[in-house]
Amino acid sequence: LATVAAATAMGQEIQSSQAAHEVPSPYQIQQQIQQHLQQEQAHHEAQQQRGFKLTYMEESLSRGSGIASPVTTTSECELELPLPTLSNLPLIMAAIQEASQDNTRKSELTTAMLKPGNDKKDYLTRLLDVYNTIEDTDDDDHLKMFFVIMKTLILMNDSTMLDSICSEQHILQAIGALENDPDAPKQTRFKHRDWISTRCRFKEIIPFNDPEIVSKIHQTFRMQDIKDVVLGRVIDDGTVATMRSLIFFNQVDIVGHIQNDDDFQTDIFSQLRESLPGSQRRKDLLMLLQEILSLSKNLQPSNKISFLRELKSRGLFDSLHQTLTDSQVPTRLATAEIMGLTLVHDPSLLRSFLVSQQPSLLMDELINRFFQDNDSGLMVLISDIFKALF
Repeated sequence: LATVAAATAMGQEIQSSQAAHEVPSPYQIQQQIQQHLQQEQAHHEAQQQRGFKLTYMEESLSRGSGIASPVTTTSECELELPLPTLSNLPLIMAAIQEASQDNTRKSELTTAMLKPGNDKKDYLTRLLDVYNTIEDTDDDDHLKMFFVIMKTLILMNDSTMLDSICSEQHILQAIGALENDPDAPKQTRFKHRDWISTRCRFKEIIPFNDPEIVSKIHQTFRMQDIKDVVLGRVIDDGTVATMRSLIFFNQVDIVGHIQNDDDFQTDIFSQLRESLPGSQRRKDLLMLLQEILSLSKNLQPSNKISFLRELKSRGLFDSLHQTLTDSQVPTRLATAEIMGLTLVHDPSLLRSFLVSQQPSLLMDELINRFFQDNDSGLMVLISDIFKALF
């Protein structure tokens, strides 16, 4: 076909040259055809090197007016989204929804969303800046579009995208966008962001010396809130599994940090022994210790056993004997639950402590509480402890 096209073009040149009384020789015609074919081949190779571009138009309506903008993807796995502006919001929503439905393009969408631009900001950050503008104007139509965009990004089930959305930088804006559910009347939409930022407070019983660990604690809580509350009605099983995995790895990092932090362990037991009976401080320290033991189940078996032995050597069971005699029921309940957690992980630790303690103060107190305590919940917990021990 290229040869025929070249010959046709050359024929036209011959006719024009004949009109000018300049007739080329057959050799000249052959040379010109060969030169034309070489140019076509060079042009084709250059196109292959640059990468073939497929451009499509997304047509959508915004506030009664038609808007169209090209979205480009290349063979080099680069997806170009429309500029993050208010007028392009319908196009952005359509492009994100389309890319999220194709498994091969999800990674391209994540790269395009999180790749830093010339201003050092990634696309997600600039998009959420647009959300701030829309929220100030209380434009309900565009707020609903942002709900669809943020829900699509989360349900895309990409761990890198979820980690970025739940970061300190983006989480409040992301949750704010998720408040604008189109299926819920505006008057009944719950203010999740206000609850997280004002009513929910992080109580640091023993300070952590690593800001990254504090950030992981915050991120873990926010992921759980999004999974169970904010998107509990629409979230799918795949996204739940991915978020649980991220939460699991965060918890492993938190417990691992505590396991390697000698000062933290020393502080918690020294303050527990010095705490006043019936005080809120004693209760808070026990709740912290209970949470740490609950998270330690995520450690590898060898690390979990060594961690519990370390806690025992620092006076875990001696401290629990003191708190079991406390006048406050919540404190006694927390003490019994901590003993139960140690039995789940390694029953030999508490068993060996009770055998070696002379006189057997902790065992005597457990028996007394089982028969004399007025709280039925505590009696059930102590009964379970006896079953695990014997």
